[in-house]
Parts: sequence; structure tokens; C-alpha cells
Amino acid sequence: MDRGANRDDILANRVGTGRAQALGSWWRPRGTTRAPGVSGMKRWALVAAVVAGLWACAAPSVPIPPPEPEAMSFAVDLTGGTATFEYAPRADYAGAVVYVFNRDEGRGVITTADGDGRVPPTEPFPAFEGDEIVVSFELESQIASTCVHLRDGQSSSSLECDL
Repeated sequence: MDRGANRDDILANRVGTGRAQALGSWWRPRGTTRAPGVSGMKRWALVAAVVAGLWACAAPSVPIPPPEPEAMSFAVDLTGGTATFEYAPRADYAGAVVYVFNRDEGRGVITTADGDGRVPPTEPFPAFEGDEIVVSFELESQIASTCVHLRDGQSSSSLECDL
């Protein structure tokens, strides 16, 4: 072998001998040389990035729990026919989009939970005591909901309705 020959030229002449394959030619067509400027380390980084990306798409996500009625609180204005909603802090809901929908009136409000998962008092929405209110928290591609019958003050699981 010529001592002045470049390493890639030597490896290209030894394709299929085992040594060249061990050095990363497994994904190059036989008889070809490495692309200029592409090191073996960069190729492995690319392969690792693709595998990690595919795993992230296929890995199951942890579902968010449904909202707890005991953490919900409503302020009902009986004379105005409106109510506001708030939710106690829960880290699971940090930054979630929150939907509060009155099934009986067909209207509601949309807001965003704080960084600690707390929902400060919402804008008033049309409501009367006993109305069915669906509260939904949406994070990424997940949504969790609970339905309660409206009552002034803190809600409870005894006020849940069917979704």
C-alpha cells in the first residue's frame, strides 16, 4: 500500500473486509467512500437523534388526571345569572388550557392555568345554581374533564354529573 494514500481511499479498497465495516461503512453502498466533511461521529449523532425522535413519538405519555370537584370553587351571582370558576393549585395542570362550559346555557369561558396549576377566578359566564358545568383541562394532546352541578362555594364529588 502507498504510505501517501488517504485513509478513506485505503478503506474504500478494503470494503467488505470486516475492518472497513467495523469503521462505519455499514450504511454506505459497497465500493463508495465517505462523503466529504462527514465524520463517523456526526453520522452516529444523526442516527442517535433519529432514533430518539422516533422513540419520543412512540413513547406513551402519562395521562393527566381528571379535575377534582373538591378543588373547584364557584361564585354564583343569583341576581345576575352568572358564575365565576377557580381551581386550587395542582402541578399536573401547570399552563393548561381550561374550558368551563355550562351545558344548560350552552356557553362558558376559556382561560389558562398559572404555572403552579392554579386557575384564578374566571370571567363571569351565564349560569344558575344546579346547572351542569363541565370543567376540562387540556395539556399537549390530552384533555381531562369533570362535570359538576353548580353550587355557590366549593364543589364536591357528591355534585358530579355524567359526562
